Amino acid sequence: MMQNRKLQAARDRRDAGKRPLPGDNLLLLAAREPHNPRSLPVPTEPKSGSRQARVLEMLRCWESVTIEELARLTDSRPFQVRGAIDALRKKAHYIRRVESQTFTLRHVERLAAV
Repeated sequence: MMQNRKLQAARDRRDAGKRPLPGDNLLLLAAREPHNPRSLPVPTEPKSGSRQARVLEMLRCWESVTIEELARLTDSRPFQVRGAIDALRKKAHYIRRVESQTFTLRHVERLAAV
């Protein structure tokens, strides 16, 4: 029920030409409807060799990965990995939590193709 309300609110904002809320375009794309063209976030790439770049590379290679695995593979501490994930989210990368500590990377372009 709550999902239907959010989807209807996203449709209303799109039809009125208003700026979408952060999850609006993902809801619209999941419902196989056109996105709100006012702002579709474009992920920006981090600097090469940085911790963010290494975390992003690991998320692209694997289906899902835990923070502990990312910390071990990038020679970082868990709090540093969480900071890199937060920074990547701010750069418009759609990283979602699959389970309690498992993350996966989904791009808006991939969801649009679904």
